[in-house]
Amino acid sequence: MAVRVLFVTPTWHTHFFNLVPLAWSLQTAGHDVRVACEPELVDTVTRSGLTAVPVGSDEPIRDRARRAEEDGTLPPLDMGRLAGALGGATSTAPKPSGSGGQAGGAIGDPRAKLSWEDMVWLYETVAVPRGQDRERHAVRRPGGVQPVVAAPARRLGRPHPRGPVAAGAVGAAHARVTFTVDLSFQLRSGFLWTMAQQPPERRRDPLAEWLGSWTEKFGYEYSETLVNAHATIDQFPPSFGGDYGASHLNLRYVPYNGPAVIPDWLNEPPPAPRVLMTLGVSMSDWQELQVMSIERVQEVLDSVAGLDMELVLTLPTAFREKLDRVPRNTRIVEFAPFHAVLPTCAAMIHHGGAGTFYNALLAGTPQLLITKVPDALHKRAYLAETGAGLSIPPDEVTGPKVRESLARLLDDPSFRAGAERIRREVLDQPTPNGLVPELERLAARHGPA
Repeated sequence: MAVRVLFVTPTWHTHFFNLVPLAWSLQTAGHDVRVACEPELVDTVTRSGLTAVPVGSDEPIRDRARRAEEDGTLPPLDMGRLAGALGGATSTAPKPSGSGGQAGGAIGDPRAKLSWEDMVWLYETVAVPRGQDRERHAVRRPGGVQPVVAAPARRLGRPHPRGPVAAGAVGAAHARVTFTVDLSFQLRSGFLWTMAQQPPERRRDPLAEWLGSWTEKFGYEYSETLVNAHATIDQFPPSFGGDYGASHLNLRYVPYNGPAVIPDWLNEPPPAPRVLMTLGVSMSDWQELQVMSIERVQEVLDSVAGLDMELVLTLPTAFREKLDRVPRNTRIVEFAPFHAVLPTCAAMIHHGGAGTFYNALLAGTPQLLITKVPDALHKRAYLAETGAGLSIPPDEVTGPKVRESLARLLDDPSFRAGAERIRREVLDQPTPNGLVPELERLAARHGPA
């Protein structure tokens, strides 16, 4: 029987891209699939061939966040503190059974446990205010589409209430799709465990209070299902993070990078080992996520100019024009379809974004990670443990360090062997088509009678 499926996506188009193949599979299986998104993402959704349902403010999320930071309603995001706090939070609670000792991606990198004050800070300063700013105008009782399976995507430590609140309002099944090691589940487990150790007068739960205010509007009570869902869909190989819930569904990552055209240069064999370098989001946006200034990019290009390789660097035209020189072994492009380019590459340098990391794992490409994303500790530890790559903290990046690390990736075959082991593990996971029957059963168990 056909069911109605509502995907709820973060506003960043690259995070939506990670949902597209699963949405396609449900749609081609005969189900009615819609994507709830903010207006600025509508064109991105419809270009993927899916049906968009715009909700929320017409003001772009970047402008809304900047305005909220300026007027004090949204505390500035300290990415360094957030990364450290999430690392600590995920090692606070006992590891769930069945995790195989790998919970949280904590593969041999010890992290201090968080205090109760730090735990409360994570929810009060990071999760709830930022969620409130995004969702203030975005949650409404579903109309027209009654979701039977609501699949909200989660960003790290920051809940998106639209999907779970809508699912609860109509009695629908609710699944989460993670973008990395399940920090949301671990953070919540750690918080509840730590709260239970506090005297009763000190116990408070900002997340439950916030989500409870939404469920009250729609006539039902808050439960932990809003946070942890009926099932979690995980696109990373099991070695990355382990099992964090009773209903943990593995899914093979299938790349979708938006509309793509194969460039002419990709039809020819590379003249030397090819290296792809990408810095992710536009260097003019979200400065807290930038890993290199344009001056540092120039230093890196100068330092690797003598290596026997072809460097393909994705860089917006406005920033390319700020470079003083481009070495002969470097090709600068505005965009590169990762799923087509990476199989031709000997290595990749990147900023640690979810889609970029997924693509490199799938292609079996050794990685040099230069990242300040919240799950940086986990990704760096994973590459070190599996031998699939190297990393440099952004504040330690220099041209010579990048050259040294890149030369190791190109010269030492063990990195390719480590990356290939992960690739085989990725390919062993169920495809989106293979997961559809499980989601149909989930809808039957938890959806409307």
